[in-house]
Amino acid sequence: PSLPGPLFEALLDCAARRVSGVLRVSGDPGGAIHLDEGGVAAIETPGAPSPEVLLLRSGRIPEPGWAAAFTAAAPDGVLAAELIKRDLVGAGELEVVLRTALADAMFVLACGQVTGCGLESPSGDVLLPLLPPAGVGWLLAEASRRIQVLGSLPSAAGHDRDRLAPGPGRMTGATLGGGQDQ
Repeated sequence: PSLPGPLFEALLDCAARRVSGVLRVSGDPGGAIHLDEGGVAAIETPGAPSPEVLLLRSGRIPEPGWAAAFTAAAPDGVLAAELIKRDLVGAGELEVVLRTALADAMFVLACGQVTGCGLESPSGDVLLPLLPPAGVGWLLAEASRRIQVLGSLPSAAGHDRDRLAPGPGRMTGATLGGGQDQ
């Protein structure tokens, strides 16, 4: 990983010390990185969809199946095993979704404004942790790679909060025709 900063430094330190706990990232968008013996088991941030969102909104797992698996897994906290047991998702596919969610969330945090990082003791369960957890080196390298790709684009990418609006003197009230203007 080649990107400096408090997030990268804190993660590398946690990996070296094989920390288990939650690394709280303050800033915009901020989030929580769940560590398991120095590896990353889950990341929560409002800037990236969680694995649950990816599985449910994609339609990969139907909501009734999710609800039944969640209810059955609640006492033991083994949702991943229950989803696989019920043939709602394959083990390999679930791992891909979990790794993708981690990489997306790390990218969002790396591109955001990090004002600080603080380590906390484990604070509760993660619904769908990646087990075994992802290596910090891999996650940071993937975030760096994505940032380099973004930087190589010929025009700047807009922020997710940017919205297009007509400027002064621009045409307004245009119709698309063919029923597309409703």
